[in-house]
Order: sequence, then structure tokens, then C-alpha cells
Amino acid sequence: MGNTAPNDGYTYRGRGLLQLTGKASYQEATATLRRDNPDAPDFVAAPDEFIGAEWCLAIAAAVWAARGCNALADQDDIRRITRAINAGQIGLADRMEWARRTKAVWF
Repeated sequence: MGNTAPNDGYTYRGRGLLQLTGKASYQEATATLRRDNPDAPDFVAAPDEFIGAEWCLAIAAAVWAARGCNALADQDDIRRITRAINAGQIGLADRMEWARRTKAVWF
């Protein structure tokens, strides 16, 4: 997770569309976004930017792509997508149910 200071757990709590957690995830989001957009903020220095309308979708899309989630989604592998994004399995049943409902609408 990369948390080192006493308040890092709270400061770098799950935020954004993917609920990324930990200082290392905020650092990764900064580096990933800055490859294509050098003006992206430093999310470690300004963690609340993570949920702002200007950046939340860009962060989610960049991290999703960087972690190979498209291929996992094509395989319908919700468990591996969950591990790729945030490792925890809390809420897995809900994610699987929402995936089922979404597919019922789109397919």
C-alpha cells in the first residue's frame, strides 16, 4: 500500500470510481496519468483531487488499462479484476451480481 506516515491510512483511503486505496495507488495514478497529461495533479500531494469531476474518470480509465482489466473483463473474470484493482474481496458478490445485471441489459 505504501503507507508510511501515521495518517496515511486515512489520507489515502479508498477514493474514486475504483476505490483505489493506499499511498502507492495514488502515486501510480499520478505517474500513469502524467504519461499522457503532464498537467495532471500530484494525487499524493492533493488526494482530494482523486474524486474531483476533472480527474475521477481519467484515473479510473488509466488504472483499468494499466492493470490489464480489459482482457480480464473480456474473460468475465470478476475475481481477477477485483484483485487487479484493489486485492480485497469485500463486495465481490455484489460486483458479480451487478455484472450479471449489466450483461442482461447489454446482451
